[in-house]
Amino acid sequence: MFRNSKTVNNLKEFFVTYISTVKIVWTIDKKIFLKITLANAFNGALVYPSLLVSKALIDSVINALTTHDVSGGIRTMIIAASVGLIIDRIQQILSEIDGVYSDFISSSLSERIQVTISRKINLLPVSIAESPETRNLQQKVTDNTGRSVWSLIVPISTFPEIIFTIIATAVPILFFQPLILIPCIILALPNIMIGVNASKEWHALSTEFSPKWRVWSALEDFAIKGRYLYENKILGHVEILLNRRIKMANENYNRRRAISTKYAKKRQVSQLPMSLFQTGT
Repeated sequence: MFRNSKTVNNLKEFFVTYISTVKIVWTIDKKIFLKITLANAFNGALVYPSLLVSKALIDSVINALTTHDVSGGIRTMIIAASVGLIIDRIQQILSEIDGVYSDFISSSLSERIQVTISRKINLLPVSIAESPETRNLQQKVTDNTGRSVWSLIVPISTFPEIIFTIIATAVPILFFQPLILIPCIILALPNIMIGVNASKEWHALSTEFSPKWRVWSALEDFAIKGRYLYENKILGHVEILLNRRIKMANENYNRRRAISTKYAKKRQVSQLPMSLFQTGT
């Protein structure tokens, strides 16, 4: 039953994609890949020290109120606040390192994909390369390169942080309240499923609009390329072309807004039980 479940299949797809992307990024720049991994791993591991600092601050306030040792409480609070500030600054620096290098890797990977597309197109016979099916597929791949590349880079960037954050967070929970993990996992599942469904709907929208964006690009060429200007002046159809272009773009933007709004509402509803649970605990 578990072997054929969607969750298991999604996990398999994730790890296959993650490993494949790691191999590609490794060939681009090994040092940058290691820097991204270590920066996010340390960032995730700092969650536990942050929890200890928060606990120390709360304990110092309670001790100062119960023992009336105000000077000792203030001293402990200053030390804990200083340590918390240092941890926060370290996390900020690690996040900046991740942002800079992730952007570089994303751009490099995107360029490699574009070069590969160009090579593949030039290897095809001209009749096949110029066919509508091939051009639609090329347009779809080109349109999705930015988002797809970023979706590939994000796991590389966040996966180490997530793993170490889970470990750092689970340590105190397992020692003090291990049963609290069960409702946390159950309440997190709806949000995960919403994310999966949203990804599928975005992919379907991209597939639907790939032929239309090819037409949109052609309309853009007709409107601004020099070789078409004389034809535009003679026929006087620039406004017709531009209005059609605007109509196509607005259709896509409205669909995107509808999808974003739909899943934003679903996320708010799905996150409410988790927020109530966290507030109660």
